[in-house]
Amino acid sequence: SVVNQFAPKSRSFSYEGMLARLYIAAIHYNENKDREQALTKSGDPRYSIEFPKYKKGGHIVRKILCNPTYNYVEELFEELFKSVNSSHYIELPSPPPPLCSQYDHPEKDTAVSVFQSRFHL
Repeated sequence: SVVNQFAPKSRSFSYEGMLARLYIAAIHYNENKDREQALTKSGDPRYSIEFPKYKKGGHIVRKILCNPTYNYVEELFEELFKSVNSSHYIELPSPPPPLCSQYDHPEKDTAVSVFQSRFHL
């Protein structure tokens, strides 16, 4: 779900763009994995009651967590400005070959003749 937040499936991204989005999703998860439970003004822990379909009218109780933080953004910008000012180039891994490159591709004439002989006996 965190990956979908940063790289929605309804969009396509380049290899480098997807890699960057996966890195950001991992950083975001690591910063927010141990969030505290939210408290009411009186200091009591907060809960929510939900009624999922699989319970058929039953309920479940869930903890309400504090809002996520985005403190890593400032650190990323600092590192970005350091790398831009120092002309330090970060080498990205090369993209893997396309999946279809591992299969043999027949010539078009051969494929058409096989298709025609199969359906036009």
